Amino acid sequence: MQLKSFTAKNFKSLRNTPVTKLKSINLFWGINNTGKSNLLKFLELIFKRKLAANIVKYEEDGQTKERVQYLSTGDFWNGEISGSDYFFHKNRKNDSIEFEILIDMHKNEIPIYELLRSKNFIRSNHENIPVAITGKIISNPANSYSNIELSDVS
Repeated sequence: MQLKSFTAKNFKSLRNTPVTKLKSINLFWGINNTGKSNLLKFLELIFKRKLAANIVKYEEDGQTKERVQYLSTGDFWNGEISGSDYFFHKNRKNDSIEFEILIDMHKNEIPIYELLRSKNFIRSNHENIPVAITGKIISNPANSYSNIELSDVS
């Protein structure tokens, strides 16, 4: 998989930041406090494993109680993100973080490549398949977790 480009909106200092023409090795340089580290934090946030909420029931003092247990899902596109209090631009949690990502995936990285090709979801027989992902991260006002939602994968 190779990251080709991405756009981050409302993530920390990245109000509306497109990054294009990425290669296999890239260099971000500039003066302090211009958002270089936030670009990398954004990519980590998007591509790291998310958490899944699991309700655990237990008995305490003769009463049934519930608590939330968070487990790693193993997926980057589904689940909750912990510690997201300071991810939002100017701490505006009502504004979702929006993103668009373009990656090239080798057909061997797609476990169901042949099935997708047979159903015409993948129309070319190229070695690398461009995949566009768009989505958003929405703050959960009840706690310090946020949810990731994909709106399109094409």
